[in-house]
Amino acid sequence: MHFPRHAILCFQFHNHGLPWVKGASALKKGETKTTLVKTRTTNLITTPFIRASNAGGLALLFAGLLQAATIYTPYTFTTFAGTAGVLGTNDGTGSMAQFYGPQGITTDSGGNVYVADSGHSTIRKITPAGVVTTLAGAGGSGSADGTGSSARFSFPTGVAADSSNNVYVADSGNNIIRKITPEGVVTTLAGSALNPPGSTDGTGSAAQFSEPFGVATDSSNNVYVADTSNNTIRKITPDGVVTTFAGSPGAYGSVNGTGSAARFAIPFGIATDSSNNLYVACKGDDEIRKITPARVVTTLAGHFANGSSDGPGSTAIFQQPSGLATDSSGNVYVADTVNDTVRKITPAGLVTTLAGLAGTHGSADGTGSAARFFAPFGIATDASGNVYVVDTQNNTIRKGVPGPVPSFLAATYRGLFYENDEVRHAHSGYFSFKVGTTSVFNGTILIEGGSYTFTGTFDANSAATSMVARTDGKTTLTISLQLTNSGGNYQVTGTVTDGIWTSPLLGDRAYYTATTLAPQAGKYTIEFLGNSNGDTSPSYGSAGVVTISASGAVALSGTMSDTAAIAETTALAKSGQWPLYVKLYGGVGSLLGWVTFDSQPAYKLTANVSWIKTGAYGPYYTQGFTNALSLYGGSGRHP
Repeated sequence: MHFPRHAILCFQFHNHGLPWVKGASALKKGETKTTLVKTRTTNLITTPFIRASNAGGLALLFAGLLQAATIYTPYTFTTFAGTAGVLGTNDGTGSMAQFYGPQGITTDSGGNVYVADSGHSTIRKITPAGVVTTLAGAGGSGSADGTGSSARFSFPTGVAADSSNNVYVADSGNNIIRKITPEGVVTTLAGSALNPPGSTDGTGSAAQFSEPFGVATDSSNNVYVADTSNNTIRKITPDGVVTTFAGSPGAYGSVNGTGSAARFAIPFGIATDSSNNLYVACKGDDEIRKITPARVVTTLAGHFANGSSDGPGSTAIFQQPSGLATDSSGNVYVADTVNDTVRKITPAGLVTTLAGLAGTHGSADGTGSAARFFAPFGIATDASGNVYVVDTQNNTIRKGVPGPVPSFLAATYRGLFYENDEVRHAHSGYFSFKVGTTSVFNGTILIEGGSYTFTGTFDANSAATSMVARTDGKTTLTISLQLTNSGGNYQVTGTVTDGIWTSPLLGDRAYYTATTLAPQAGKYTIEFLGNSNGDTSPSYGSAGVVTISASGAVALSGTMSDTAAIAETTALAKSGQWPLYVKLYGGVGSLLGWVTFDSQPAYKLTANVSWIKTGAYGPYYTQGFTNALSLYGGSGRHP
């Protein structure tokens, strides 16, 4: 089978998963914003590669550019069934079982796991104890209904279970959808192996499909199909009535919209959540799409960039994602096939990596980046929060178990939030929170001159969501948080949103103490420099003093050139950075940016800072202004 693929190698460098550009931003009427250069750094891996391999007759060709800005959440993966490098069809327990190019996977209400063993054209069942049996099919391609080994399939790919533990199969080689009862009775739900590939809607055998790869079920036992070569999503009722739910047959692309107005690019994996939303992995454009029950299609995460990067929404990068699964909290799990990793997307669209190392394939059990996969295709979850992965090129089934919140993440975190490539006063601010060893946290967020508290509990994946009801009549905020450890720098990533705008957040753990002293301790004189915008804004920012204590406490004081007083207290991170945020002009303005210490040849301060005033306050610049400043400072520097 052949799928069109645009072969593009492209570089898009990211800072902590967030792109930042320098330059002027166009202002809309009534809007105040400025472009900000984010000076924080991260390790980037850029590795061009091409890979060709074969598993059980499944030919795979991968090409692209790997880039990693990776945020790990604590999952430990082991090999649940099969043995890496051993290709076969034997039933058995654990490593005694064999698989032959497996692809799809699902679980039922009893914790059993079902696998589409594509290369052998069978459906396998694995009990919670790891006992593998063949539920239906007997090897060799064909199309026959029947019970157990009397049934025949042709390259089955996706599988899904309904509330009665029936299993549905995307019988891709036959262009049909099959149903298997718990007793192993196989029937054809829709399509006919006698029909040529097509896109006709209809009931039962009157419907046509073209190389369907993924299936999912909803709470009403409707079946949804990723009709891959048609680039559409199909819906099948329990009575076998097939309709086109989203997309248009033969129309390839990436377009959001409702129903037939939407476009998909090689839809592969598909999953549903508890609200009957659909999620689709599109291999052609490396995106994860979301479809509401009203058929409204949007992009949840990713963009066509060929690589690997964690971060919010469209800043994240996947490389030909295949399988999808959801959990009871609305998180989406992704088998990121070419990157050899397992990814997670929160309901707010924040992408992190559960396990694997982008661009490094293999077979190794372990936690986070220590685990290795080789072209993972299918993924499923169970009621206990475990994640199952079809490790296709290794011919194994892997199981991931969530770990506890690491005790080293218990600390105080401080940081900033603002939109991807610009700063708007109403969408930016400062936050801090303290998390204890019990995973409960309490914090404060500063935005638009207001100060609000928030609280919550981090889950086993070190993730949390908190709602902030603003008492001044403004829209409620939702804060999504993810604790991470990036190269020994303990951080928090996430988003702040009011449902209309979304700003990524990033913060650091307060690191220095009375026993771990800050080498940057001392007093620094700083000055702000900026370009003149005529008579509408100040051309420079004046000066101040920064004092760093031995325990890393930061204290800023000074005066801007329009006489506005500035003052802040925060903390220094292990990276030598701290978040600058000062409320100005009675709350209608702010000063915001990350400040960095450079130790060569002596400690000095640098930053790119956004200085905003949105309205009338005080005697100067009553129309408001937006200005980009550069901060410089040193122990021997005077304004």
